[in-house]
Amino acid sequence: GADIGKPIKMAMVGVQDKFGDSGQPWELIKSFGLTGEHIATQCLQLLG
Repeated sequence: GADIGKPIKMAMVGVQDKFGDSGQPWELIKSFGLTGEHIATQCLQLLG
């Protein structure tokens, strides 16, 4: 069952507030910090 009333750790992962770029998709993903490695690092820090 769900643990009602217990706090849940959350973090937003997404494009930061900055001007957009043009380029290849994989370059943009890296530029905006949306690689799998970056997301995994954010998750591990949250669980820290």
